[in-house]
Amino acid sequence: MNKKDRLLEFLDQENIVPKNLNWYMLATTHKSYNTNDKTKSLNYERLEFLGDSLLNFIASTYSFKKFRENSQGELTRWRASAVQTETLSAVSKRLGLLQMLRTGPGQMHNDVVESLKVQADVFEAMLGAIFVDQGLQVAWNFVQKHLLNDENEMTISEGFSSGKDPKTQLQEYFQSISKNNIHYVLEENNKLFTARAVHEDMVYGVGKGHSKKEAMIEAAKAALDKMQKKGI
Repeated sequence: MNKKDRLLEFLDQENIVPKNLNWYMLATTHKSYNTNDKTKSLNYERLEFLGDSLLNFIASTYSFKKFRENSQGELTRWRASAVQTETLSAVSKRLGLLQMLRTGPGQMHNDVVESLKVQADVFEAMLGAIFVDQGLQVAWNFVQKHLLNDENEMTISEGFSSGKDPKTQLQEYFQSISKNNIHYVLEENNKLFTARAVHEDMVYGVGKGHSKKEAMIEAAKAALDKMQKKGI
């Protein structure tokens, strides 16, 4: 199945009958796909800009109505947890958006789709396309169905209540049981960073990203997931 067919299947599953399919094609086109001067602007970046603003509006409205006793600062923290890159990346993967993404060839494709930021951006771009093509209500329903739902509620609330990123959580755990802190071993290959979360010569998690920070966050997440599965 080619990428266009995957896109059409996705829209059908979402009960979306596109008025203009080009918006959705654009939402799934990375800037590395078009390198010609005349077409290089034909990518998802403008739709991602729109989707980002729209997502913040929807999450703000949702939290305002749901958490009636919370302060402005608490609502801001909840929204930040709901729309953070890690959350959107997970939703994007679950929806299969990366399998529709058109990118440059070979290793470039692998580097692009492994980026947390790209994964999150594609979700926002798709939201932007739905809004432009179908209107606010359909876009709102899309976010409610896939992001602001019971499945994600616990993850979002955990991030809201702790306010801590995976690196901080992992660091605090090891500080509570050992005099030695967790540290990260970094490698770079073709602008892609690999990080290993290491404690006392044992690798607890490995992560990749297009920046050192992204790679270390991914390594910390992998370590936390591994430890949770082992009941640590």
